[in-house]
Amino acid sequence: MRFKVEHRVSAVDALALYRAFRDQSLEYLKSMPAIHSAEMLDASPAARRIHWRAKGDVPAAVKAFVKPSDLHWVEETRWDDGSLEARTVVTRPGSDVLHCQSVLRFRPQGDGVHVECEGDLKIKLPLVGSMVEYAAARAIKENMGLFLEEFARSTVQPPASDVGAPPAAAAALAGPTASTG
Repeated sequence: MRFKVEHRVSAVDALALYRAFRDQSLEYLKSMPAIHSAEMLDASPAARRIHWRAKGDVPAAVKAFVKPSDLHWVEETRWDDGSLEARTVVTRPGSDVLHCQSVLRFRPQGDGVHVECEGDLKIKLPLVGSMVEYAAARAIKENMGLFLEEFARSTVQPPASDVGAPPAAAAALAGPTASTG
């Protein structure tokens, strides 16, 4: 199932939000209520590989096909600092039941950032696979904007401006001025 989410985050620099997401999102996501654990398998400045485990809250409609112990996946993300993009592949270890490929783009827009997440999600479960795909894609769409807003608010400082800045900061932002006299 294809999905696409677009969201604008105001008063944040695109590069700052991208870097914060690249450098701090793991710790932030680990604190989410649905996450049981996240184990870093490999990491470099341009990529990371994480084994995630969710808490065992399985909806009744899929309990016959999914056990709480099945709620784990491996995320492989490659960061492109030049294009401000993250390309991610999510799979279920030892199984072809889950495959998700996505790209997350951070683009400057006015005084903020236009964030776009576009991907393709495949879940192979007898009878309920398409229902689970739909629910997962809907959850991504419904929660991505709220997540980005909260993440940006807690990790990224707004761009400097002279509005409401202390006098010394306003003077520094204004730059050198001509002297009279």
